[in-house]
Amino acid sequence: MRLVDLLNKYSIDDITSAMVRLYPDEEDNAEGYEKVIEKLLTLTPMENPMRIYITSVIEDGYTYFHVHGQDGSLWKDDDCWDYAKPNSELRGEDEVRWGLDFRPWNELLASEIIVTDMAEIDIAAHLIYDMTFYGYDETTIQGTIAELRDKVEEITAKIDKEKKELH
Repeated sequence: MRLVDLLNKYSIDDITSAMVRLYPDEEDNAEGYEKVIEKLLTLTPMENPMRIYITSVIEDGYTYFHVHGQDGSLWKDDDCWDYAKPNSELRGEDEVRWGLDFRPWNELLASEIIVTDMAEIDIAAHLIYDMTFYGYDETTIQGTIAELRDKVEEITAKIDKEKKELH
């Protein structure tokens, strides 16, 4: 099962209704989600190794849904995040769990969904909610990514400067 299959199977209204049922605080944003679904229906799915998982988590008496992707990358092989290196040794052979909120939408459309205990319409709603966490269009989301990269570079430069001053 893939997101593109679910979007072609269920109506925009049905998916939006499921989103409001699952995330009642998002009722005022239903129109934004409708536009996202309309946009997704115009995109060409891009094959990729990402597998999407949705799990129910109960924490402090509250239930939420954890949505993530795995593409075969292992923590021990991850060299793109310095802060993750200590975790890399601890997790070793575990697959890295990627957030979906910054992934290209055409990739998410084609990613295999691994969920067995949830209604398909709810799966679609959870995925759309997660992938739109930072905005209702990819341009806005890319702007957030750029801001975060700038902040990381700024902090890294500050740390490097302080290290030099200490030595």
